[in-house]
Amino acid sequence: MYEYKVIPAPARAERVRGMKTTAERFAHHLALAINAEAEEGWEYVRAETLPCEERKGLMGGTRRSTETVLIFRRALEWEEEEAEAEPAHDPRAEAPAERREPLFRPDALSRAAATRRVEPRLRAHDGER
Repeated sequence: MYEYKVIPAPARAERVRGMKTTAERFAHHLALAINAEAEEGWEYVRAETLPCEERKGLMGGTRRSTETVLIFRRALEWEEEEAEAEPAHDPRAEAPAERREPLFRPDALSRAAATRRVEPRLRAHDGER
């Protein structure tokens, strides 16, 4: 079993000495982000581009765009250790194990919340069925 972490992908390729093209600079910043997460035990899975609807201005206008996120995962070690340490037992005798939720960065959560839309409910009028 794995836990997952989602972070926003770098949006800009800032200048780096010795790298001349935008593609080289972008690849460099992407590698830095992946290596930083790898130091904490996260394995890079993939990048996803998702549609996003944002409110723009005071009048409530919306704008559609796309957001790119990087997805990482790591194995849940605590479950494997428990399974090895304990002998076989009756699963009905214990309470279920506490569930661990995946980690998300707050800025990724705000982007995910922005994509949710409330759909109107349709009701039948009196006399119509």
